[in-house]
Amino acid sequence: MAGIAVAESSMGRKESAARKTAKMLDHLEVHRSLKGGHLVRHIYTNYEHTPREYHFGEGEGERALSHIAHHAGLSEHLAEPALAEEPEESD
Repeated sequence: MAGIAVAESSMGRKESAARKTAKMLDHLEVHRSLKGGHLVRHIYTNYEHTPREYHFGEGEGERALSHIAHHAGLSEHLAEPALAEEPEESD
């Protein structure tokens, strides 16, 4: 019995991997978890990339906020203490 013929690609594995679209984050979804805590889902711009889920348990609010801030480009703002308004100087 003859086997199934398989076509070979002239493109190597490295070349085909290079042609995949870049993994770019489109947006984040934050959901409450049924067991407490939160679920943060990363949604990418291209359907080739499966959304990734990150689970943060109850009491991990600071860690979840840090994760979200990092991906939103706000992590440097969380590291700084809140700036208090300075009173205006009177002449």
